[in-house]
Parts: sequence; C-alpha cells; structure tokens
Amino acid sequence: IDRADVAVLILDASELAKSQDAHIANYILEAYKGIVLAVNKWDLASKIGLDMESAKLEVRKQFGFAPYSPIRFISATEGSGINELLKTVRMVYSQWCMTLPRYDLRRTILNAVADHPPSSRGRHSLKVYGVTQDQTSPPSFTFYVNKSDMVHFSYRRYLENSIRDVYGFNGTPLRIRFKGRDSK
Repeated sequence: IDRADVAVLILDASELAKSQDAHIANYILEAYKGIVLAVNKWDLASKIGLDMESAKLEVRKQFGFAPYSPIRFISATEGSGINELLKTVRMVYSQWCMTLPRYDLRRTILNAVADHPPSSRGRHSLKVYGVTQDQTSPPSFTFYVNKSDMVHFSYRRYLENSIRDVYGFNGTPLRIRFKGRDSK
C-alpha cells in the first residue's frame, strides 16, 4: 500500500465484502492512496444469484466510509472487465494527481459556505476565509478559518463533498486541514 499510488482491492463475488476487506480498505484510505473496488469471479454471479445492482448496494453498504470509490466487476479466469478496471485505475490516478485552479477552488468553497453557513456556538461562529490546495498526490487542502477548533466533523464532510461535487476526485481520499488565525 505504501508504494502504490492507486490500490485495487479485489473482493470475491461469492462472499462480496467481508469485514477483513473493509479493514484493508481502511489501511488504503489512511495512507491517502487512490482506491478501486474490484469484484472478482463475476462469471459466477448468475450461478449464485447475484445481479450488478444488488452487488453494488451490498458493497456500498460495507464500504460506506468510502462512497467515492468506483466499483468494477471482473472475472480473472475469463479476462472480462480487466480493460475497464485499468481505465478506472488510470482515471483515479489522474484525479489523485489533479491540481485545481486556485480562483475556481476559492469560489467553489465560498459559494458552498454562502449556501450552507456553519452553525454558531454561543456568540462565536465559524468563519471560512479561504482555501488553498497545498499539494497533489494525495490532494491536500488547507481551509483558513477564524477558529479551527470550531469545525464540526459534519461541516468538514460538507466542504469535502462540495469539492467532490464540482471536481470529482473519484476513488481519491482528500487530506483536509483547518488553520485558524491562532494557529502558527
């Protein structure tokens, strides 16, 4: 995982997603690597009574912590789905390395904050002044706020989803940090 840019997590169609698979996926995401979920042995799907939609729902349920990860169906014995899997890996890698235009990113975030302002605590409220993309591979963003300890995890997720809605980042975890005026 540490040497990879994009990891393909291969799941068995007969067992779909087990807790051990989710554990490995968590290692991939903690390392901020791109991830593609590949359901192998798809040639056996009709024999075991699986269809693509129900399999996707089951995998999404097990990997709810990574809803942005693409799912591909392959059969290693028949060689089916391999080209689509490789195209998906290339797409995830390109998004993992993507640099966003500074002005567009700032405008996207400020529009998101205007559409859904952060909640306030007592007399104090969180103010988002701007955002920059610090690096790529993995995509890392620093949000400049008045008080970094006031950022609720749900608002952090909202800002991350706002970036994903506009720019994609399919299969790519985002590294997000908040820097307050009191931070050095």
